[in-house]
Amino acid sequence: MATEDQPDRGALAEADDGTFVVPASDAQRLFWIADRASSARALYNTPVVYRITGPLDVDALRRSLADLIQRHESLRTSFVENDGVIRQCVAPHVTVPLRVTDVSEDPAGWLTAGKAEIAEPFDLTSGPLIRVALFRLGTDAHVLVVTGHHTIFDGWSETVLLHDLEALYTAAMVGCPVRLPGLTIQYADFSVWRAQVASRAGDERALAYWQEQLRDLPTLDLPADRLRPSQPTMAGALREFECPPLTTASIKALA
Repeated sequence: MATEDQPDRGALAEADDGTFVVPASDAQRLFWIADRASSARALYNTPVVYRITGPLDVDALRRSLADLIQRHESLRTSFVENDGVIRQCVAPHVTVPLRVTDVSEDPAGWLTAGKAEIAEPFDLTSGPLIRVALFRLGTDAHVLVVTGHHTIFDGWSETVLLHDLEALYTAAMVGCPVRLPGLTIQYADFSVWRAQVASRAGDERALAYWQEQLRDLPTLDLPADRLRPSQPTMAGALREFECPPLTTASIKALA
């Protein structure tokens, strides 16, 4: 039986194919809205690039990736919206192909191909929301590009992914059992718990309170030197400047 600190997974809605549906987290709802509102659909793609030196067993890597996807429910997650409510759909099985490209004749060519891989948008309503590409630079030189959408993948996930993938690959290479602890908590559990806490805390009453407090405030119109485009391009620039030593020291002291 679930406690206040442990969500009840038995209450999750489950489809005929084994997919179960849970509430989207607050962050996932924000990313969903941003994805729907912007034409820059790849804006929240989160890439990780690994350079691999030495012999590589591609088949073992492929099996390791399959085990990794099966281990982490978030990597098998897509989203659905019904009547304005956004939910996660966690599939029981998802196939993420390992796309292998040989660029040994032009090793620097992986940069262009890798950027194209990262810039390809995801459809949040159909998984998988993660892609894996392997570029072969030579016999003992490869680059692995993992691209996940921010709804299911973040900076913390990168550390977990590398740790688990190394363990799974090592086990696949030597043919021994995987030495990874079982996962008692998945991201879906957090989302269910957060929804339960919000319900107990009276989020609707809090929302109504702040809507009333902020109802008559004027629209904030900040002065700008350029007009806002009708469609944001996400184009930017880099401006470099030097901070005086005293200012730098003060910032470090404050932080």
